[in-house]
Amino acid sequence: MSDQLSNHTLQSCSIRWCALLNAITVQRQTSAALSDDLLEQIPDPAGGIARRFAVTEHGATRLDEVRDRSIRALDRILADWNDEDVNRFAELLHRFNADIESYSSSRGQ
Repeated sequence: MSDQLSNHTLQSCSIRWCALLNAITVQRQTSAALSDDLLEQIPDPAGGIARRFAVTEHGATRLDEVRDRSIRALDRILADWNDEDVNRFAELLHRFNADIESYSSSRGQ
């Protein structure tokens, strides 16, 4: 999904797969994001009926603000950790995320 965010385009089924949400939740959340000018609906370049979205300038700004706030919080939380502990935590978190993706894929989600 991060590659898609860098291109600022998303398809609703991609959003649902990445977040493992049901269609009603995706509809509710994308409607809210459209209302808040975080996303805009764009035509499917393939000419299909898929709902596609682009991140608006306002949405990209908000994403950057939230990411920066999260990074600052993590910096404060991990300030007293030594490099070895931070690296080990990063390795375990990466493994955890990969295992979640593998588990979800094996269940057909």
